[in-house]
Amino acid sequence: MKDTDLLKDYYRKTAHLYDSLQIHNRDEHHIALLFLSGYLLDLGVKSLLDVGTGTGRALAFLQQNFQDINVKGIELVPELREIALSKGLSPQQIDLGSAENLPYNNNQFDVVTAFGVLHHVQNPSRVIQEMLRVSNKYIYISDHNIYGWGSPLTKFVKQSIRQILGQVALKYVMTHGKGYHSTDYDGIFYPFSVCDYLPLLKRNCHIEFMVSTKGFANSLYREASHIAVLASKYND
Repeated sequence: MKDTDLLKDYYRKTAHLYDSLQIHNRDEHHIALLFLSGYLLDLGVKSLLDVGTGTGRALAFLQQNFQDINVKGIELVPELREIALSKGLSPQQIDLGSAENLPYNNNQFDVVTAFGVLHHVQNPSRVIQEMLRVSNKYIYISDHNIYGWGSPLTKFVKQSIRQILGQVALKYVMTHGKGYHSTDYDGIFYPFSVCDYLPLLKRNCHIEFMVSTKGFANSLYREASHIAVLASKYND
């Protein structure tokens, strides 16, 4: 069974438990939503796409707080989408589809977001490129930073392996050769850091801000376990 099939199978079976397992008061993605909200007040955007919208947490929050923004989501797993619809979101607001091949036009949305999605995909670069393609102005990512996660010794070891052997080698070291983790609480996920994809973002965007969404960090790369980044696309 492919990684993607394993992931979809996990969420089909656990969709009814997703919110209780993954969503907590003032967790990292709630903090990320609050940071984004401050910017949305001044950005003057009219449309937003949430990639990997899951059970609709971000969409519901944004729809409630920004009624002048047309919010839309796309989700791979039908069972998660059904839970999102039960929260009052309409079927027209959430499409079924893959983040790696977004069924939208170039520059269709003012803002494209991804909350806790990229560590679940095998090819984050592809997803980010798709986000950039369909975004007209901004993309916003809230996700893991594996280099700032763990004890001081664990962080040092991971950062050292990345520096000496590279990102790909670290992934296989951390997963004992499989390339991914498989857990009861988060299904299939990959060793992931927002920091590894900053060069891709910087080739296409100006970084408006980066922030730790889980506690204080003097160095985001070395100390922050979760990071949010807002990037504005360069004008063509």
